[in-house]
Amino acid sequence: MMSLQPVVRVTKEKHFINIKSSLLCLQGVVNMGKKILQINLKCENPKVDFAEAYLPAAQAIADVKGLLWKVWLMNEEEKTAGGIYLFEDGASVKEFLGGPIVAAVMSNPALSDIEAKVFGVLAENSKITRGPID
Repeated sequence: MMSLQPVVRVTKEKHFINIKSSLLCLQGVVNMGKKILQINLKCENPKVDFAEAYLPAAQAIADVKGLLWKVWLMNEEEKTAGGIYLFEDGASVKEFLGGPIVAAVMSNPALSDIEAKVFGVLAENSKITRGPID
């Protein structure tokens, strides 16, 4: 059975190598239906500062080819942030991870410990539990 969870851990020193490694892992799953991308990262900024800083990026992210939606996440107590994304397919995830938005996030010195995971979607189960996958 093929694994649908390529993971990339990003450190300041090795982030580009690890993103490339994750993109290679995605080659086997690009045409297998919708994909969830989960990104978590450490953020030293308070919630209000983070939200304000990334508000201008929201439209650019909304315009990403193949992105159906994104939910923004923040745990101020643990100083973590991230997002859950639904993409049309693995090819769209691959393009996004290799694109300018992710590159900008990785180059931000206020962010660290960036981790991305890709999941397949269990459509029938998600429909029963009202998962917004359509």
